[in-house]
Amino acid sequence: MENETIYDSATQLLLDEAEQILQTIKNQEVACTSCPIFEEIMDTKLFGFSEKVKFAIELGVIEDDLGQLMLSNLERAMSEVYESIAEK
Repeated sequence: MENETIYDSATQLLLDEAEQILQTIKNQEVACTSCPIFEEIMDTKLFGFSEKVKFAIELGVIEDDLGQLMLSNLERAMSEVYESIAEK
């Protein structure tokens, strides 16, 4: 039971961080999509998050499918931002 609570907590932390990154992406899209440092910051955040997800998968804390879904959702959001920048 204790392991299940730890797994649930770890999963929730990853989901919360993914949501925070997604909100940063959305806020940045509205506020300053032309900022050159935006891409560097977001790439760094996404890389760090992907490493946490990989580690959680290796520990068996989350399923591979959930980890891949979180990462693909963030990557898709970033792609949408880049597309909107290119359209301007």
